[in-house]
Amino acid sequence: MKTYAIILAAGCGRRFGGDVSKQFLPLHGKPIFIHAIQAFDTHPSIGEIILVVPSDAPEMCKELCSRYEISKLTKILVGGNSRQESSRIAIESIGREEALVLIHDGVRPFLSPGMISRCLLALEDHLAVTLAVPASDTILQMNSGGTVQCVPDRRRMMHSQTPQGFHLRVIQMAHRRACEESIHGETDDCGLVVKFNLASVHVVDGERRNIKITHCTDIGVAEMFAEHSE
Repeated sequence: MKTYAIILAAGCGRRFGGDVSKQFLPLHGKPIFIHAIQAFDTHPSIGEIILVVPSDAPEMCKELCSRYEISKLTKILVGGNSRQESSRIAIESIGREEALVLIHDGVRPFLSPGMISRCLLALEDHLAVTLAVPASDTILQMNSGGTVQCVPDRRRMMHSQTPQGFHLRVIQMAHRRACEESIHGETDDCGLVVKFNLASVHVVDGERRNIKITHCTDIGVAEMFAEHSE
């Protein structure tokens, strides 16, 4: 089956602050989202890459992808008002076919070939997969009053990462059901699959270095990772 990689890079980075969206900031000499795209572009099992960006960025991203010789990029799409909407736009752009889809955050620049390969291998036996690492901190579940409601068993908690992988028909159905039932604002594609009980989501081993750049302090950590990976 053909394999698509979807890179979600349409966020405005409200938590990050600043005038430039975090996915376009430089990291070790090139924009953060380019690191993510290159991981897929150089992987032999990826057929096409779809990039989702803000409404004012398609031309800039096209030029950057050309500069960094991204060969598998076939579409640059304008995202929606939420991660869920941007993901749906990319998924629906593929049409109806038997295919595999990997959906990745454009602000996770340290994706290794092994993580991509493990997701694709797991999709041979499962309809939906996600990378994850065990939780290293105690997780607190809060109530609406701002106090601790319960403390889940950390041994059963994991931190989700991307890419998340799907058989195309499964993730398309999940997003169509969400539209039909007016469910908005979900931040995780696997969460939609679970919500509608469309498939069991298999957990694939992630890596600690597969960090998501969310806050301004994350840039310093990312630069350290990048320097030590040379």
